[in-house]
Amino acid sequence: MSLDPQEFMTKMEKRVNLTNEDKVLLKSQADWGKEIASEMADHFYTYLGNDEEMDAIMKEKEGRMERLRVT
Repeated sequence: MSLDPQEFMTKMEKRVNLTNEDKVLLKSQADWGKEIASEMADHFYTYLGNDEEMDAIMKEKEGRMERLRVT
């Protein structure tokens, strides 16, 4: 299954009710976000790994986790 990134992000913005004010706030914290991104990714993937279904998806293809961690 292939996802169109723009379509996906638009759908997610609507799903979480992301406002323009939210976007401004997020942009203002971009440098801080870059500083902690690696650590937060570790926490996120650990969280996903605790769910049996998500863990199976993440490990379904060899190298998937490594590719995700570098993005």
